Amino acid sequence: MAGQNQMDDRRYLIKAMQNLTFGEGARFFDLLWLGYGDQWRSILADLVSHQLVVVKMVDGVEHPEITPRGRSWTQQAGTMAATAA
Repeated sequence: MAGQNQMDDRRYLIKAMQNLTFGEGARFFDLLWLGYGDQWRSILADLVSHQLVVVKMVDGVEHPEITPRGRSWTQQAGTMAATAA
């Protein structure tokens, strides 16, 4: 069953990244929290370190944005997940 949990986690990440592609930053954060619980911040840090996402501060509020690299990853991951389902 560990593999199933890992697949569920990946689906949350893919869905979060897809939402970010459409500018839904709040939904992106929500899905990371739903998928990863208290570890969502470390997942966000990994996404930033791999240059898939940037987080800008505007008036003390975090605004995530997807990068071109993140768009490419999201498209590939979404395609792979759809074929695996």
